[in-house]
Order: sequence, then C-alpha cells, then structure tokens
Amino acid sequence: RRRETQADYNVHVNHLTPYTQYNWNIAAVNDRGIGPFVGNTFRTDEDNPIVSVKNVRVEWLNDSAVNVTWDPLTFDEARGYPNYRITLEEASFDNFTNNTFIIIS
Repeated sequence: RRRETQADYNVHVNHLTPYTQYNWNIAAVNDRGIGPFVGNTFRTDEDNPIVSVKNVRVEWLNDSAVNVTWDPLTFDEARGYPNYRITLEEASFDNFTNNTFIIIS
C-alpha cells in the first residue's frame, strides 16, 4: 500500500469574495465513519470598490471654501471599510501647481 505524503493532501479554492469571512472545517473519513472536525476562520483581503461614489454635491461657502458631500458606499460596494480620497487641482494652464490631496477615513 502506498503511503501518501503531506503534500498529497491539499485543495485550492478559487473565486472567493473579497473581504469576506469564511469558516473552514476538515475531517478524515473512512469506511467506518467520520473523524473529529478541525477548523478555523479567515477573512479574504479587501479589493477595489466596485462602484463610484454617488450623489456628489458641492456647496460654495465663500470665495475660498467649499463643502463637498456624497453618499457613502455600502460595505459590499466598497469591498471592505471605505476610505475616500479627494483630489483638488487648480484649474489653470499649469496643472502641476497647487495640488492638494485629502484622505478621509
């Protein structure tokens, strides 16, 4: 009878959903029955959001300030906990000046 090595026992699971918690359990099975299960829990990594933000609104506060608001993404749309990045760029012929990046968590 052939004795298998540890490398003979593996399975690849594809097409898991990003940022989703999974529980796995495994047990040995033979003609007499099923042995005890052992398992664990893991979460897949985040992925890029699947939609753009919606309902973006700009309110002019004064000559040098605006208030920008939008509808937040759902957890599923964001494929995790969303952060938002707003890029402001002065509208001029020299677009490489006065760039500002704001990270909102």
